[in-house]
Amino acid sequence: MRPEPAVFTNAVRRRRSPLLLTTSVLLFATALLCLALGLLTRQANPLFASMILGALFALSLRLPRSEITGTATVDARWLRFEDERLVELTEIQIALMNPRPEGPPHVRLYRRGFRPVVELQLPSEAEGTRLIEALGHHASQSVAVMRLPFRHLAHPRGIFFWVAFVLAVFWLEPPRYLGMPTTLFVILVALVVQAAIHTTLHVGLDGLLLTSLGIRRLIPIGDLAAISSYESMLQKNPERGLDLLLTSGEKVRIPIEGNLLWSSYTVEIVERRILDAMEAHRARASSDDLRGLLDRLAPTGKSTQTWLTSLRALGSGASAGLREPAVPQDLLWQVLETPSRPATLRAAATVALSAVEGVERSRLRIAARSVAEPRLRSAIEAAADARESDLEAALDALATDEDARGRARPRAARPPW
Repeated sequence: MRPEPAVFTNAVRRRRSPLLLTTSVLLFATALLCLALGLLTRQANPLFASMILGALFALSLRLPRSEITGTATVDARWLRFEDERLVELTEIQIALMNPRPEGPPHVRLYRRGFRPVVELQLPSEAEGTRLIEALGHHASQSVAVMRLPFRHLAHPRGIFFWVAFVLAVFWLEPPRYLGMPTTLFVILVALVVQAAIHTTLHVGLDGLLLTSLGIRRLIPIGDLAAISSYESMLQKNPERGLDLLLTSGEKVRIPIEGNLLWSSYTVEIVERRILDAMEAHRARASSDDLRGLLDRLAPTGKSTQTWLTSLRALGSGASAGLREPAVPQDLLWQVLETPSRPATLRAAATVALSAVEGVERSRLRIAARSVAEPRLRSAIEAAADARESDLEAALDALATDEDARGRARPRAARPPW
């Protein structure tokens, strides 16, 4: 049976008028055309025109939106507003809560591709959370992927970078060879750096995955001691972001908004998603009453193939006997769905579950969606889809990585930036 549609009364749809949206698109397209013309002809006038049109485009995005009050409904395929099909659920990339101290919260639906963001205002945060859960995008259900400004240029290190860059421009004088004013050259380079270099943040139940220039860093949720926001006061529009304080004493700074930083996310939106992930992580955390099962799931020096065979025997019940009783499915699900467990044990529980007759493979895939660590996610997906070679490779990578972490010495705390 299909689940009953989730109904949300007194919802407010916030949207731009079609005329304003068309004007914004035309401004953006004309600004790109003038920029290309100026770069090709090496003339300053088209470049200045592109800057003015770009400023008008940014201003048009900040104009107030119209508001319509009605009833929102989430069924198996669509999010509807009154009688209109507003968004197909498969179009939604992430749904995030935007808490507002001065009024009711907004839920932002970021869609795939270049489709505009859909924003709904709900009467309370509880209703906003219920809407996100109905859409299948709560922190306990999926990983939120957000493109943010390049974190290594966060304040104050970013200030030193741009000062050094401006000094290098005046010393090398590249604008003279390009035929454009120095100020315009600096602004264009700043825009290119902002557009081309970024940090991708994955927020999952198991941790935060930061990717910058192909370099990944996973911060387990259990390593987060506190989260605080920061503001740099050296600019007219201060840079804003989050400081993640780890249990080791290290502070990781993530810039989100600012004068030279453009992002479709706010500090409040990103902070709320991380806090929701931490709360869901704690809710699923369990005590260590599964120690015997965890010992049976651990590789303990076995080869990958031998480990796989023993795990499948554990899940199917073939290894059950007087000394080793059969393992209930709910305990295996608890290991898999507890983010605080080591990745190797969660992957092992997945393999054991995949050998159970009639197992809910859709539930395995849902568990994979909430994992940010790429190798663990690959192992769960491979086990759910019975891809043997991919599963062996993912398990071997997880076991090797865990052995390397066990031999590594604790690192000294890094500076705050």
